[in-house]
Amino acid sequence: RRGGNSTRYSEPSSNLSHRILRVRRKEVLREFSSGKFLKQIGITPSENPKGIKVLFVKRGSFIQKLGIRRGDIIISINDIQIRTLEDSFAAFERLKSSDSITITLLRNGKKLKLQYEIE
Repeated sequence: RRGGNSTRYSEPSSNLSHRILRVRRKEVLREFSSGKFLKQIGITPSENPKGIKVLFVKRGSFIQKLGIRRGDIIISINDIQIRTLEDSFAAFERLKSSDSITITLLRNGKKLKLQYEIE
């Protein structure tokens, strides 16, 4: 870890679907309440498969630390199906009060679940 970064994470890898990472609540609140995360990721709706396709992730960002990569298709967040940009904003809003985060996505045609405990 560098400096004041409070997220505990490992580099994104195919093993992420088998780990539960820890994220500090104040960091989740800071990123999502302020809307700061919107500057860290580019997304667009995906029709086949249904979801939100990630166009870019800013290097060193909170979103990158969560393990989300360019080309991923996010299909659900905490079991909320993500079909539109509005669905994604509603899901991110609910994360503020959650004790855990599960992001289900497709990466290179394979389904992955990224799991985090909020402490």
